[in-house]
Amino acid sequence: MGRLTRLGCWQAGELAGLAEGRHQGPRQKLQNWQIIAGLVAQCLHTGGSLQHLIRRYFAVRLSSSALSQRRQHMQFEPFATVMRHALRPMAQQQIHTDCFFAGLRLVELGTHAPLAAAMQLGPMSEKVLCQQLWERLPPESLMILDRYYGQAPMLGELQPQCEARSSHFLVRVREKLNVKVQQPHADGSATVAVALREAAEPADDPPAKPVRACGRPRKHPAPKVSELKVREVRGRVLRSSDGKWVEVRLWTSLSPQQASAEQLLELYARRWEQEIFYKELKLQINQGDLLAGQRTETAQQQVAAMMIACSLLAEERLAVAGSCEDEEVRRAGAVRISFSLCQEYTVALWMVLEASQGLMEAEAQGELVRRVRSQIAAAALPPRRSRSCQRKVCRPINQWPRMLTPTSLPASKLFTVSTIA
Repeated sequence: MGRLTRLGCWQAGELAGLAEGRHQGPRQKLQNWQIIAGLVAQCLHTGGSLQHLIRRYFAVRLSSSALSQRRQHMQFEPFATVMRHALRPMAQQQIHTDCFFAGLRLVELGTHAPLAAAMQLGPMSEKVLCQQLWERLPPESLMILDRYYGQAPMLGELQPQCEARSSHFLVRVREKLNVKVQQPHADGSATVAVALREAAEPADDPPAKPVRACGRPRKHPAPKVSELKVREVRGRVLRSSDGKWVEVRLWTSLSPQQASAEQLLELYARRWEQEIFYKELKLQINQGDLLAGQRTETAQQQVAAMMIACSLLAEERLAVAGSCEDEEVRRAGAVRISFSLCQEYTVALWMVLEASQGLMEAEAQGELVRRVRSQIAAAALPPRRSRSCQRKVCRPINQWPRMLTPTSLPASKLFTVSTIA
């Protein structure tokens, strides 16, 4: 709870926002940052309402309806201010070596900590939202993106942002994209050029009807065409579900000297860590498929509190990994530390430290924290390994195929590089 309090106190004047105007009865001195801290604590605790947590941590008694009204009147800016401080890079290159590749920070596969979040009420595309996050890209980092971002116009906007921060990208693209091979490389990859066509600007006063000359429609000026140069890697990946090889096409800004084609194919498989983070966010933090907010404003606040809670747990998981005796666990960062176990032990530790205020010296409290972290580190997860057995069951259940004879994939490598001529 101490770090939550510090997050609020960094911008105490901006986050205070006490309600003004007439009020019947004694006014409760509850500030906006305390509501944010209560929402984050509610995400981390397995039980307890927001009303109970506010009274428990700040000794302020408010009814649930009063808290709901306060949240509806709150703007999203206090949450955005706290997220700007709480969501930050955490991995250290000298300690968490597996969180980096070729001296670049993997965003943010090794810690499961969100670096930034963009939210907007009402209809808005993901493309517009992601453009708000480019400025939060850490310097000297590597982003691994899925096929939604594998579009030349989007990469054309992202590439200058990466170059300004000495960062790079690795993205999967669709198979049916026309490129012009400029320079093949020895590892099977090649530097290709992609045409970028700028959208025509709309006229200030468009005519009501198209103007015709000599019976033919007037031709609009052709859009300007520029080139996007990227490095393309092609390969085949062995799909463990059915044992079939799948063609994969990647674009990257990394040079052959920084990473070979084989290394990039293997690295792209680590993008699954991002999906694991979203699973932890939805199931462990939110504890369900639906948000508890009854209005769009309060639902947006809950998502922001979930992001801050993930950042706090990521920081604790990194501290646990740093206290582990296993060198491999320390290098891996937070991915080898159980999310649910760390959350359970941390909440129990908070309750003990809160109840023992005035009974334990600071040295004894520090020793208790160290021992709890050692217990979590002792239960570190084993290294993730690729699935080799087929996805089948002995009896047909839903759409799963039936397995009569268990088989495993004998291939030593689950991917191969396809040379680009």
